[in-house]
Order: sequence, then structure tokens, then C-alpha cells
Amino acid sequence: MRHVDFLVLAALSDECLHGYGIVRAIARLTDGRMSLRPGDVYRVLYRMQRRGLLEPAERRPAPESGAKRRTYYRLTARGERVAAEEAELMSTVAEQLLARAGKRIESAS
Repeated sequence: MRHVDFLVLAALSDECLHGYGIVRAIARLTDGRMSLRPGDVYRVLYRMQRRGLLEPAERRPAPESGAKRRTYYRLTARGERVAAEEAELMSTVAEQLLARAGKRIESAS
């Protein structure tokens, strides 16, 4: 899975969001270290939709855009399952990496 796909899954794990909302959520999740251009997010959303990971939830005006209607997306059951599996894998890998880094730091002291 591409890291950007994982970040989109994470952004949609709590709420339905429109494309620009997903861009902002990813920036918040990564403390601004990862940014996705608004135009690029739609290619990611379409790809993930084709894989059955997310779906359009509704079209409604976004609070920040006034009357302009936006498509909001939500995770499918498959998307929720894949998000959980990927989070578990990332957690395991991160724990191993941090443990190795800790050992290197201890041996360098």
C-alpha cells in the first residue's frame, strides 16, 4: 500500500471528508510534514474507490465554501479493515525500528 493511501485511510477513519478536507487532515496528522496537493488527492481517491476502500458518502456544501457543493467520502467496510491491518503492520515495523535505534544509541554511549 502506498503511504499516501494509508494517510487517506487515517484521515477518513473518524469522519466523512471532502477532498480538500482530506488534504488538511493529512497535514494535521503528520504535523505538516506531509502535504498533498488538492489536485493530486482526487487521483488517489479515484484509485482507492476502484479498490473498494472508500466511497462517496454525500454531496453537500462545505462550511468553508459557502454554497459550493462538495463530495464527501467515507471508508467502506473493506477500507476500515485494510486501515486496521495497515496500522497494525506500521506499528509493528515502527516498534522494531525504534528498538534498533535505541540499541544503537545505547552502544554509542
